[in-house]
Amino acid sequence: MGLGTPAQAAAPADRSTVTKVAALGWWRFGVYYTLSACQYFGNSLTQSPQFSSYYCSQSVWDTVDQRYYWGLWVYQVS
Repeated sequence: MGLGTPAQAAAPADRSTVTKVAALGWWRFGVYYTLSACQYFGNSLTQSPQFSSYYCSQSVWDTVDQRYYWGLWVYQVS
């Protein structure tokens, strides 16, 4: 899984419908077919100083494919 959530940051309430959420710093970066792909990109992004943590959430429903996808959320350092 991803790195721990910073203490000052709250996870977004609704992870499936918004790109930037009210909880400052959390952004939905992308959507992936598999958990391993989501984790790969999350790990890559947190190697830079721009993002401090990430998590993958299986909450993006595709009405055409009738399946869930993995949404990648990153915490942007201010």
